[in-house]
Amino acid sequence: MNNKNYCDNCGNCSRCGNCCAALIPLTRKEEKKIRKYILDKDIKPQLFQENNDINLQCCFYDRNSKNCKIYEVRPKICRSYKCNRDENILILERNKNHEKAYWNNIVNDKVNNITDMRLLFYDDPRSLIANIVYMVTNGTMKCNKNQFEFVKKMLKECGQAELVECITEEYIC
Repeated sequence: MNNKNYCDNCGNCSRCGNCCAALIPLTRKEEKKIRKYILDKDIKPQLFQENNDINLQCCFYDRNSKNCKIYEVRPKICRSYKCNRDENILILERNKNHEKAYWNNIVNDKVNNITDMRLLFYDDPRSLIANIVYMVTNGTMKCNKNQFEFVKKMLKECGQAELVECITEEYIC
């Protein structure tokens, strides 16, 4: 089993936030429920960047209190994920969630309607772009011209063509 286990010795969640991804599968129903909740509770996103620290986690994970700001209405994938479970079970569950999702829907290795929580709920594309650059550059966050073109192509193919017009090579490289 290759997955990382951040649970405590008893199998309880340590609330470390390592599983709090910004790019998760969401249904339209979950989106609507979260949108209403954040408006009703006036929930603000966590900072994207503080000094040189870029936060690529879900914008609803509060790193100081180690709590989810939308815990009561968190998406299904967040409700069911347990890092101490068998990796094959986690993969099957993740794939089922992606197939049912509207946002970040993955079927036959094709991503549709890519977005992240910050862009979807606060119209802020920075963490989506940063997450893609992080993946494309294997964590270095320094991309070359070919990687930049790949990022633009990926955004366009995954339903974010309007972002392609907004970014320049200097912006992300």
